[in-house]
Amino acid sequence: MRISTGGVATPVDKLAAELLSMGVYVFSGPSWFIIAPPPLVITREQIDEGIDKIDQVVKKLDEQYQG
Repeated sequence: MRISTGGVATPVDKLAAELLSMGVYVFSGPSWFIIAPPPLVITREQIDEGIDKIDQVVKKLDEQYQG
């Protein structure tokens, strides 16, 4: 179940959209929760790449909210 935000994108919505544009699929449930579903087969390098991209996007959002 998704909580309505009146059509306004939440920070998690923005994070999920940015990651998708970078090729990282995440499931964003409630506005405070993300899950990166692993594929059936994944390499250590792919995990590292996904974590690096999540880190980049979180830092970018932090800058927006910290001014």
